[in-house]
Amino acid sequence: MMTILRYLLAILLVITLIHLFEVFNPGPHFPVATVSSDTLLALDSINSMKRKYFNLKVAESFWRNRIQLASDPSFILTADLNDSLITLDLQGVPLHMAKIGGIQLSQGINDSLYQSELLDWISAPFKLKSQTATISKEPIQERYIASRREAESQLIHLRDPEDSNYVSITLVFNRNLTLILKEIESDSVNYPIYPEIMRGSEKMITLYMRRLDALAIYRALPQNTSMILNI
Repeated sequence: MMTILRYLLAILLVITLIHLFEVFNPGPHFPVATVSSDTLLALDSINSMKRKYFNLKVAESFWRNRIQLASDPSFILTADLNDSLITLDLQGVPLHMAKIGGIQLSQGINDSLYQSELLDWISAPFKLKSQTATISKEPIQERYIASRREAESQLIHLRDPEDSNYVSITLVFNRNLTLILKEIESDSVNYPIYPEIMRGSEKMITLYMRRLDALAIYRALPQNTSMILNI
């Protein structure tokens, strides 16, 4: 009996010693990686320089394409998203310039920002393939017609009923680019730049502008138009 009791006391003593050892010697501590504020500032500065370099390369492609197309007798549509301007040129001479009130980018474009893929994509002018709109291509016409039976001329309005529709113009270019021009419904609406990202892998840009600007650009746009993009 005494032997069993001594055996149990020995086991209890060993367990107690092990517990005390673990309490006072919790084991090795692995070092925790920390980053100093100076290192974070340096990383931010590097990323900022990368973005500036990317923007410079985009601007270089934009102006190189603009100079190249200015020597051709053709229409050029320039969409400068940085300056919020869209311009229709004829051989480098601006015919119509419009302020962009709002911009939406698709996820496919947003994911490629500051990537070499985007630089390759905008390196050459885009060629217009097709165009559709909610309004007619021909402008509203007002014509005076005089007849022998009438003492005065009669004013006849040749108005397409679609002209009263909300303006939405879809321009499809090569290299998987779709440009959508939409009217701003109210001048009081303050559209922010890049208000949201449109879902989808396709490369799509939606620009909001005044109704008359969208009409003027669409109705003057021939089928063989080229477009250059600054994003």
